[in-house]
Amino acid sequence: MSTVLDDIITARLSMEQLDKTVRDNGKSFNDLLAVLDKGVLTLPKEQAALLMRSGPLSGKDFTFAEQGMRVVLHSQYPILNTDQLVSRVDILPFSQAHVIAPDRDVQLEKVFSASLMLAAGEAALFPVNTRETLKGKPLAMLTSEFYRNQTPPLASDERTAWSAFEWDLQRMFPSGHVALTAADASTRASWVISRATGEVFAVLPDGSGGGQMILRMQQQLAALDRALSLLNLLAMGAGGGVALSVVAAYGQTLARIYAAASMAILLTDAGGLDSSVRQALAGLACNVTKAFFLDGMSTGGKVAANAVNIFSATEHIYGMTGGSSPTFCAV
Repeated sequence: MSTVLDDIITARLSMEQLDKTVRDNGKSFNDLLAVLDKGVLTLPKEQAALLMRSGPLSGKDFTFAEQGMRVVLHSQYPILNTDQLVSRVDILPFSQAHVIAPDRDVQLEKVFSASLMLAAGEAALFPVNTRETLKGKPLAMLTSEFYRNQTPPLASDERTAWSAFEWDLQRMFPSGHVALTAADASTRASWVISRATGEVFAVLPDGSGGGQMILRMQQQLAALDRALSLLNLLAMGAGGGVALSVVAAYGQTLARIYAAASMAILLTDAGGLDSSVRQALAGLACNVTKAFFLDGMSTGGKVAANAVNIFSATEHIYGMTGGSSPTFCAV
């Protein structure tokens, strides 16, 4: 836990100077680039979640005795010349989580429960995961005879791939394992149970244990805009006023600057970064000015206040549904 907390604090502190530079009107674009050049650290939420304890360590009739550390390999890599970023995790079988209990059934129940909670976490965090891949498929035990005796027979390259997969599992679990996979051999995704500990590992067809997703920055920004439009509608209903609108605009601007900087780093091309940042800052200035203007108008009597509320609500409904109003600030 101390290691995880240290990583989280380090990651958050490393973003502090970037945040201060973006908010400082006296700083230039070159100052922003200088901070980015120093680099920032992040601890992905997916990795942090899968490193957490997935159940109680002990109770009145059991206790966990881990022989190693839980290791979660997290990797991200771009698909060049696109705004797509592949994110993957792999829970490596290093923890060797034995359960000490007088009752064998309790041992199996606790270790099954703890390891399946990790598989549930993978399924919640990643659209590509073992549970979804095997959902609704009858399962069969993975043996050499299983894939050699399929009807109709598998092609020779498929049998070779299954053999390599089976060998990889043997190397991953030297103390022995039981693997359950799709009975029709339509996928090599498997539930693998360690004979040494009883832990269950969710294994994808490529042999990794975890999940995968492809992120698109533009889609994420659009989702952020919709969420903030909805929050602004709720703030209006609760009497949030101009302050919350300015905070929301600031959050949108930071997201766009981070996205622009990330794309420049991923594509090793900072040619459009200057204009992207300036456009985002111009959008912030426009939104802040509009918020103050509307707030001033709302003090002009009941008719003006109602007109402002109708105008603002209409804009936020446009944004919530993914559309754009003619009066939206350029972003």
